[in-house]
Amino acid sequence: MISKRRIDGATAFLLAVCLCLLPSQAQSKSFAGPEGHETDWYECLGIEDQASRAKARPLFESISREIDDVDAFCQLLKRKYFQDSTDFRCDTGYHRALFHWGFNADPIRSKTIKRSLHNLSETEKAALKEELIKEQQRRNKRIIAQVERLTGVPNPRSRALATIIYDIHILGDYETREIASLMDTAAILNDIENQGIRRLRFDTEHERQILEDLDKAYKQGLDDRAKAANLLSVLKERFPNMIFIYYRQTFLNKGISIADKQINQANNTILDRILNPLKNVLSK
Repeated sequence: MISKRRIDGATAFLLAVCLCLLPSQAQSKSFAGPEGHETDWYECLGIEDQASRAKARPLFESISREIDDVDAFCQLLKRKYFQDSTDFRCDTGYHRALFHWGFNADPIRSKTIKRSLHNLSETEKAALKEELIKEQQRRNKRIIAQVERLTGVPNPRSRALATIIYDIHILGDYETREIASLMDTAAILNDIENQGIRRLRFDTEHERQILEDLDKAYKQGLDDRAKAANLLSVLKERFPNMIFIYYRQTFLNKGISIADKQINQANNTILDRILNPLKNVLSK
């Protein structure tokens, strides 16, 4: 006769195996590696060969620093405005309280900042907003300059490209556990479309196609993580071809080769890949 203890032990083992096989989110997303921000950027821009990636890497490293290196500025804000606040924190794991609100967003409306305002006077709120905007402008200006210097895309289109590159980082962060401080996916979509795609001077039909794919893929997401993943998939599928058509020589002049990833629009859309599994289930 098999003892209850042996059954319990076997059950616990099987449960542990099953838990290991379940998808999980890391606490943070690294810069490098096959699942890192760097890889997302290469795939979204169509940068495939190693020599081109080496040329582009300093750009992506600098943008990551502007988004993630917040400790000194966070401590400054803590001392000036939030000494007694438990909502505003600067310790490990809380760097997303700052600059994860998107490239063109109003920082005072970010989730973490809004949660921390209740103990401030109107004068303090105004001073905080001014300080946040000035720091955001400094960082954005450096990012735009790097985009222009390392890709050759001129301003104001370099700002549009910087918007998309920046927001790709935020989309990637939705793959992790800590998403409470991130910019809303609806706001990311709006930023990418109106401050990014529409300002890169694609022709009307190409612009319409990618905007339509972004909108439809976003609507298919059941929650923010799924919506972010869908948006990132569309950018990886569609955006390299746009860069190749309109900016490949500009990038090539800076030593960055853009892969020709033109695809059959009718038969191989990212929307098909999102919808087909659902269609298969419904047809059974």
